[in-house]
Amino acid sequence: MVLFYLLIFLIPFPEYRRFSGFFADMTLIKVVGILTVIYAIYRHMQGLKNGFWPPERTKFWFFCFFAGLFTIHFSGKVISDWAVHVALFYVVMVLVDSLEVIIKSFFVTIAAMLVNCIQSWKGLYIYSYYARPTGSFDDANYFALGLIVSIGMAACLYKLYPKYKIFFSVSMLMLFFTLMLTASRGGILGLGIMTMLFLLKLKKPQKVIFYSALLSIITTVIIINFAPDVAVRFKGEDHSTASSTENRKNMLITGINMVKENKLTGIGYGNFKPMAREYNPELTDTVFVAHNSYLSVAAELGLPMLAAFLILLGSVYFSIRKFIRLTKENERMLTVLNTIQIVFVGYCCSIAFLTAEREKYLWLLILFIMALGKLVRTEQSKKREQQEYVLTGA
Repeated sequence: MVLFYLLIFLIPFPEYRRFSGFFADMTLIKVVGILTVIYAIYRHMQGLKNGFWPPERTKFWFFCFFAGLFTIHFSGKVISDWAVHVALFYVVMVLVDSLEVIIKSFFVTIAAMLVNCIQSWKGLYIYSYYARPTGSFDDANYFALGLIVSIGMAACLYKLYPKYKIFFSVSMLMLFFTLMLTASRGGILGLGIMTMLFLLKLKKPQKVIFYSALLSIITTVIIINFAPDVAVRFKGEDHSTASSTENRKNMLITGINMVKENKLTGIGYGNFKPMAREYNPELTDTVFVAHNSYLSVAAELGLPMLAAFLILLGSVYFSIRKFIRLTKENERMLTVLNTIQIVFVGYCCSIAFLTAEREKYLWLLILFIMALGKLVRTEQSKKREQQEYVLTGA
């Protein structure tokens, strides 16, 4: 399992310069990924206590999306960009055979993002890089997506391990502080939605008031003293932010034009940026990607693929709601399920402002939810067996 946890740790470092060229042209994460798949095959051959296939219809829509991707839009780029997601599916379905594996994955993810935070602070405060921190992601917005995932995981561990509340409180503060430094509007919006969902799950009004006040104070102090760019970017007062907002509007118009003319099959995977001027001749500045995952899928892959993607996300959400209803007696499982539900919703909202449909953390959340479905199924089967045994004995 060391290989699996190392793979999770390396997710934020796919092209990190210190891990590149590890073996010929292979990056470290690719080498670890291949070794992890081999180990998963070995474990699979030994037998799986929870079975391989997850319950619910999520797996059906998962394969609908990937079947459409690999058939309708088959190309070398599709294979190189998306085959890793299929491999990750296999690895998670085989190796995540207990709740503890997911919890340990939370620890590893937080550790990876804290390393990124420290690296970013070093650049800002030691080497005086006056730019939004990007960590190993090379982009502040994608860094922010990783940060909101790790903040949710840290909040989960805060509740699971009360003896270490100080450590996880400091971790959350470090991650939140760095998120504010990125000044990512999509990331901060996602965290805001996560926070509202968290507050809605609190049963005591006193806790809602306390946490709301605490978060407001911390946010205000950080923005005033360390991250004034947050307020500036949300107001859109500076030239950079105004230019970014205008570019997003142009990309929205471009994407809509693409969808109108290519409803069924889209313009082809990876063609949004190269073909942007063709669908919007008024573009004069630098052309960027769609800055909206849903628009990107619709424009490049077509409306049927967008429908499959949205149904998959909806299926995942309703599956986890069902799992939460079935595990009310298992407090530890319930905490993890509630955490992943909140993080998943926040992430899905954030990617409406970023082209992030391929981001590993999105798919890792989906796969963890599938794996949790298997664990819930096994737990329910054991309960039924115990009830039948009691009835038979009676």
